[in-house]
Amino acid sequence: AGQRTVEGVKNPGWFPILEVTPADGFRTTSTGGALHVVIGLDVPGMVSEPSVRIRVCRANGVAVGIGAVLTAFDDPDFEVSSDGFGGKATLSGTVEDLPLVNGRYRFDVELLSGETVVAARRVPVDVKGPEHPDGVGLALPGAWSLRRSDDVASVVSSST
Repeated sequence: AGQRTVEGVKNPGWFPILEVTPADGFRTTSTGGALHVVIGLDVPGMVSEPSVRIRVCRANGVAVGIGAVLTAFDDPDFEVSSDGFGGKATLSGTVEDLPLVNGRYRFDVELLSGETVVAARRVPVDVKGPEHPDGVGLALPGAWSLRRSDDVASVVSSST
């Protein structure tokens, strides 16, 4: 009772702040760039065994294998009682090197009590690659050669 779940969002008011912004101050998040993440918590009751899970997903919800589970309540100035955590807190951090290619993603943030999700919220993030005049976003490193050949099959078999 009192819990609202809409498309993976549960008790979104428990996260009054959820900001994911480029750490360099620019308006656009870029491939390989740094991100600054701020998560505000306002938990009305007590959550036992608290942790915060951050997952990066494609816009369609498919996880991309990037994320973290934070027991960020380890700060010696921030004590969790034996009953758990309740009240207000702010978690913040910087992702130094964003390993995502161009596209729309979302950051899913969940407050866990043990293994149970008690609150969840998400924010969309658009990632842009470096601008290149030829339209290539990411360079393929390696040694490349161009040679004329009437028999493409022989070039392919000789290079493997």
